Amino acid sequence: MPSFQYVIYTKYDTTKFSLIAFENLSSTAWLKSYRPTKGITYPVVFDSTGGTFSTYKVGISFGNPPPSYLLIDKKGIVRYRTDAQYNVTGVIDTKISELLAEP
Repeated sequence: MPSFQYVIYTKYDTTKFSLIAFENLSSTAWLKSYRPTKGITYPVVFDSTGGTFSTYKVGISFGNPPPSYLLIDKKGIVRYRTDAQYNVTGVIDTKISELLAEP
């Protein structure tokens, strides 16, 4: 199965939404070195205060082991989420298609 990133950047018009990852356990230096080794081209934000994690209730402190995937619409409403699952490309692909098909 293709990676989540591959599906997103080859199938959809990415001007209609953004794919951003948030990290709060490492450091910005680690993220800068890690991203290229994994071929990650989408933005990764180091959330040092944990504000984003608190807003969306993600992360181990909220009982959600990583990774957590959230599909958030233009209004900031979480439309889909999954926690502690790695092979969710197909499901997220379907959820994005459904969201973009809405009027």
